[in-house]
Amino acid sequence: MASKDREWGDHPHAEGRLVAALAPQAKLFACTTYKDVTKMALQVFGGVGSTVEYDIQLYFRRAKQLQISWWDDAFLEERIASAVFEANR
Repeated sequence: MASKDREWGDHPHAEGRLVAALAPQAKLFACTTYKDVTKMALQVFGGVGSTVEYDIQLYFRRAKQLQISWWDDAFLEERIASAVFEANR
């Protein structure tokens, strides 16, 4: 059985939860938020936001790359669901 990480162990929302269950949730939330914010910034800047003269296109590309690196959304959602079902047993 995996042990709790010391930094997360004292957090009030992490009480009784393993880091292995919290890490996929954190990555999914961070990647989704990063992608949504950069997508909105592209809309605000319009067509000029997708040119190489502005950094918005760079941030959007980084957000998309971060979203598909390591674990993709489908795999993260599967891990989160299995952690929730294991906790309810």
